[in-house]
Amino acid sequence: MKKPENNDTLNAFFKIVYAFKKTLKQNLNTLSTPLNMMHLRVLRIIASREQCMPLDISHELQRDKAQITRLLKELLDQQLIKKSENPTDKRSFLLHLSAKGKSTLQESLQAEDQTIAVLTQALSPSEQAQFVALVNKMTLPLNLKVPMGLSNAEASDAQNK
Repeated sequence: MKKPENNDTLNAFFKIVYAFKKTLKQNLNTLSTPLNMMHLRVLRIIASREQCMPLDISHELQRDKAQITRLLKELLDQQLIKKSENPTDKRSFLLHLSAKGKSTLQESLQAEDQTIAVLTQALSPSEQAQFVALVNKMTLPLNLKVPMGLSNAEASDAQNK
């Protein structure tokens, strides 16, 4: 059996991922309607689209339809989302945030902001921009979807730097 080497890069990845998940989870648990990170991602997707169908979420998150169906059922049960008939396709439905979903999303965005503020407090604005550019450049070869807020041109630029 090969002995694990002390890999500073790998350790740095684990450290930042763990710190982010732990801090965000703690902040999300303080909300009036506690959410897990996947619920938050789904709410963000629904809020960002004029018309959102479950298949859109499945594609965006690269998850199977069954998992998305379970997530949506939980969000419907919590009254964070509502569904309506799709006027162009009677076989499907559209998803919308409820009033409770909108306020919960706003709280969640504040929790995200707090998390980012804690994790980046030791970085200057230029170091924060450099961090984002490096992460985007590093993840491009993994065939990940372009992160929200980053255009295809910016993603391509990051890969070529």
